[in-house]
Parts: sequence; structure tokens; C-alpha cells
Amino acid sequence: MILGLYFVTFQVLGIDSLDFIPGDLGDARFNLYILEHAHRFFFIGDVPTDGYWNAPFFYPQEQIITYSDNLLGTIPIYSFFRAIGQEMHTAFQSWFVCLTILNFWASYAFLHWWCKDRMASALGAFVFTFSVALFGQLAHAQMYARFPIPLAFLAAGKFLKTLDWKYFALSLFMLVYQFYCALYLGFLLVIPLLSIWLVSLFQKNMFSKLKNIKWILCMLASAVVNVLLLLALILPYLDSPVRDEIARAGSYHFDYIVNTVPSIQSYFFLDTKTVFWDFLTENKHDFKYWWDHQLFPGALVLISLIGVVILSLKNWNRIKQRITLFEIALLVSAGITFLLYLRIGDSTLFRYIHRLPGFYSIRAVGRIINVEVLFFAIAVVLSSTYLFKRVSRKLYVFLFISLFLTLDNYVIPWTYTSFKKETSIERIEELKNQMTPLQKGTIVSFEPFVPLDDIWKGNIDAMLAAQSTSMVLINGYSSKCPEGNKAYCEEPNKVNRKKWLDKKGVNPEVVVIGRERDPGLRKAMKKIKRNPKLMKRVRKTAKEKNISVKEALKRRAVFHYNFHQNKKEEKQL
Repeated sequence: MILGLYFVTFQVLGIDSLDFIPGDLGDARFNLYILEHAHRFFFIGDVPTDGYWNAPFFYPQEQIITYSDNLLGTIPIYSFFRAIGQEMHTAFQSWFVCLTILNFWASYAFLHWWCKDRMASALGAFVFTFSVALFGQLAHAQMYARFPIPLAFLAAGKFLKTLDWKYFALSLFMLVYQFYCALYLGFLLVIPLLSIWLVSLFQKNMFSKLKNIKWILCMLASAVVNVLLLLALILPYLDSPVRDEIARAGSYHFDYIVNTVPSIQSYFFLDTKTVFWDFLTENKHDFKYWWDHQLFPGALVLISLIGVVILSLKNWNRIKQRITLFEIALLVSAGITFLLYLRIGDSTLFRYIHRLPGFYSIRAVGRIINVEVLFFAIAVVLSSTYLFKRVSRKLYVFLFISLFLTLDNYVIPWTYTSFKKETSIERIEELKNQMTPLQKGTIVSFEPFVPLDDIWKGNIDAMLAAQSTSMVLINGYSSKCPEGNKAYCEEPNKVNRKKWLDKKGVNPEVVVIGRERDPGLRKAMKKIKRNPKLMKRVRKTAKEKNISVKEALKRRAVFHYNFHQNKKEEKQL
């Protein structure tokens, strides 16, 4: 674990200064907003709305949290670090490290219970926690909390061996808790876990248990309790406006979804700088959405998988006599998972899974790697235990494999998607200073003087600034803009704001912030207006870009302003 934390986790955060945050200024900070929103709503009470799900952005849209993940399961971890005085970006980093440690120890607990070998279990836990196959998931903070997955498998394994209803209840609870940590991972865990439960029907004592009324009632009671816990989370989503919007659009179009389903090639692709695997970037253009297909698990995993298959075929007669029902269940679970979430050409069985309730919301099917990596860990454990039984100096072999595993999964630090937390803080402070004098609960609109190509960054700046000053924001960022809000979301200005508020039937008093008031820009605009040739170009740009003349004029003014500013700086140098 120490090797993984040093060479993976803290490399992402910046090993020297720890001033980086994994992800980009978009999704990572959106997840930060969700964590901070829950912390403020449940523990501080300064959120200017009447309910947790009605977060104060995308005003006046209700239940806006249901447009994305909620991260409720890991809120206590984040809130702990906020409670001891950490600034929210630092608390986010601590939350990330804490989840990484939990992922390791949860997988270690499951693997050690199964194989009874500490060294092999540690190697498997490293794969589950730090595998290079998870490189593409680092930009999505909602994928960090994976520790309920091995704990659900652990409880399911104990249930299959003992048929004790308490373990079934615990396994089901871990599945529900995974939904609370990350909805995506909850749905992706259902089929692998269900496969193990179904195999338990073949347990030799199952028939006698089915005659035990008390046992049946306990099983039903545990199922009912966990279903009620899940409904408490799911009901707001079932009543969400986004559900109706998806239904009107025919769910997410499967022609898009199918291109995110992993193919065999996906497990041999990685787009980053590593010690050994730079050549794997060559087939990047084979994928339409390549960022969803960076699933290469490393050489040790591939060697382990091949070794397990060869040794199983070679020793099949002996294995048939010694294999346990739980090991059969793991094999069935792995086989079903890989088959259902695999694409060959344009054909995939996931087409049928996508029609199931809730699964229609899955848009990035490649995230199944967060579950599959546990099966990779199991393969490493099997090959390691086989090797350890045949060597005299087990510790030296373990240290050698640990070193190779670290190099095998090592990513050159500067290739990680990350940003400096100071950058985010400065961007937020710029808008926060404009909001601080306002009364709490004021409705605010962030409208930059010039339309920005990366307006989503500005929208999140405004969200975090409004959050820290208890304002209500018309702007927003989520996995999906509310229906009718797209124009304002992409280009926040007075016209688009009015269209959005008129659609929602409200006409509140709004304070506009974030306008660029540099006199140099105003001066540039006046010069362009007085020049017929430049105005002709402005009108041409407006027509080509399908924007208003006013917006085209603003953009031209910025171009001229920046051009002359650069000339002035060059002259001074």
C-alpha cells in the first residue's frame, strides 16, 4: 500500500507540494461542489434552499442534484476533514487519499479471507487500488469510492459458505451502500453480485434452509430493509425532471452508448506516458470515444490471466476435486460480467442490459473496469499463491513482484489530468469578492463580458463562489443541462437568461456579476464601431458563427485588445 500511495496517489497530488487535485476544472470541482453542498446542508445549515436535492444552482430548477451523482455515502469522510479546519480543496484531497486507503484495505480483507495468504492478498489489493487500468477513471471523482465492491463480495462469499442470513443482509447492504457512494458503480455491481447469489442456490444445505421458516423470514426482512434504504436514495431520482427529459429523448441514444462499451482492443490501450507501455497509444484512432477505453491492466495481470488458464487446463482433473462453490461463483460472475459488458464490432449483449430500469442512465460503459479490476486482482492472487508455494525465499519473490507491479502500473506524473488548487481558489475568489457584499440568498447570474469557449469552468467558479457566500445561482454545471437551459448554460447573457426564466415562469430580481469592465476593451469596441471595414468583418463573423452582431463585436474587441497588449509588453521587454 505504501508503494501505491507514494508512486500513484501522491504523484497525482504532487509529491513535493501536494498542491494538485486529480481531474480537471470541470468534473472534479463539480464533485467538490456536491460534497461541500452536503457538508453545508447537513452540518452547517447555511444553504439558501428548502431541501438537500434543491441545490442553489440552475435556479429555479428543482431537484437539481438528481441530474448527477450525490456522493452521500462518503460525505462523512469529507465533512470530517472540513470539521477539523481544512479548506475545501484540501479536504477534497484528504477525501481522495482516505478513499484510496479504504479501497486497498477492503480488497485486502476480501482476498485474504479467500486465499489466506497475506503477501498474495497485498499484491491483489495493489491491483484493485492502483491498477493502471483505472487511469482513465481518475478524472471522475465519483468513481473513487469502490471499497464496498470487495466488501460485498466478501459478505456474499461468507453467505455462500454458511448460508447465514446475516451475511446475505450484509452483502445486500454493501450493494446499497455502493449506490450511496456512486450510483454508477451501484448499477455496475448488481450483475456480478447477483451471479454469486444465484450460484448459492446450488449450496448443498440450501434445500434444508428453504424449509426453515425463521431463516426465510430473516432473509425477507433483510431484503425489505435494504430495499427501503435504497428507495430512500432512488425515489428522488424517480421523481426527477431529468427522468422525464430522458424519456422524451428516448433515453440516451444507444448508437452513442455502444461506442463506450469495451472491446478486446480496449484492454490493450492506454493513452499516457508509462515506463513500459507508450506503444499502446498507437491504436488510439480505433476508438470513437478513446477516453472510455483506457483499460490496459498491466503486464502482470495479463501474465496472471494466461497462467491461470494454462494451469487450470493442465491440472483440470485435480482442480475439479478441490474447487469450492464460491470459486465457481467467482468464475461465473467474472464470465457473465465480461461477456455482458463486451462489444464485438457493433454487437454487444449490453444492448439488453441497457433496457433494464436504471441502466438506461449509463452513458460510459467502460466504467465497468472499476468492478472488473477485482477479477484481475483475483487472477494475480491465484498466480502469486501458486508461485509462492514453489519457491523457498518467498519474501524476496514478493519484493521483486511488488517492484515490478509498481513499475508496471507507474504513470509519468506530468501526464495525469490534474490542476493546482491555488488556480481554482484564485478563480473562485475573483467572483466571491463580487458576491460578498450581497445579502445571503440573493439570486445571482454570472455573465462574462465576452462569451468564453470554456464557459463551463466559469460556471463552476460561480457555483463554488455562490456556495461559499450562500447565494442562489442561475448558472450551473452538471452531467446534463435542464431542458430549456442549454443556450444560457453555454452562453450566459441577458437574452438567454430571460428566455430561461420566462420558460420557468419566474421574474426575480437578479444581480449580474463577472462582467469584464476593463476600459481598454470599451475603447477597442468604440474604435471598431468607427471603422466600416472592421464592422463589415464583425457582421461576417456573426453570420458565420450564427451569433449576434453584439457578441461578435465583443469577441473582435477582445482580439484587438489582446493583440495591442502583447505588442505593448514586447516593446517594454
